[in-house]
Amino acid sequence: MKYLIFLSTILYTSFIQAQTAREPIYFINSIQIPSISKETYINPDNIKDLRVTHETTNGEIRITSKTDYSDYLTIEEILQKHFNSDVLNKDHFIKINGEGLFKLDKIRIDPTFYIYTKTTDISQAIYLGENYNNLTIIDIQLERKKRKPEVYIRGIDEITEALKP
Repeated sequence: MKYLIFLSTILYTSFIQAQTAREPIYFINSIQIPSISKETYINPDNIKDLRVTHETTNGEIRITSKTDYSDYLTIEEILQKHFNSDVLNKDHFIKINGEGLFKLDKIRIDPTFYIYTKTTDISQAIYLGENYNNLTIIDIQLERKKRKPEVYIRGIDEITEALKP
């Protein structure tokens, strides 16, 4: 009976440990990076080579990109390039591809992306209260291909539809 309890405990513990997800160690051009999912945005078209190794406990994912990692952009560089001081002097909340960012210091963005930006000034949203009078939402879109020019006409849907190819 003791043997059966001991064996079942070992099997249960092994099963639980096997189910525990361990994040691998990521490298871009031999430079270790903290996390690829939330802090580093890599253009898939810029990947030259991808290797997965199991030499360490958690494993390693080694990415060789066509662009040197030191050329990757920070949020500050993108904001300086795309916005004037009127926007930068306000409080802002930043989103990349629709997902809000809460820690900006480690974000790195592959410079081969086409970077499109849009701002939403929410100072007129009176239901939010005075704490948000100076808040601007900055939405950064990272795209692999250049957008085609678009024409926007407010309030006239028929003309907008007629202008589409």
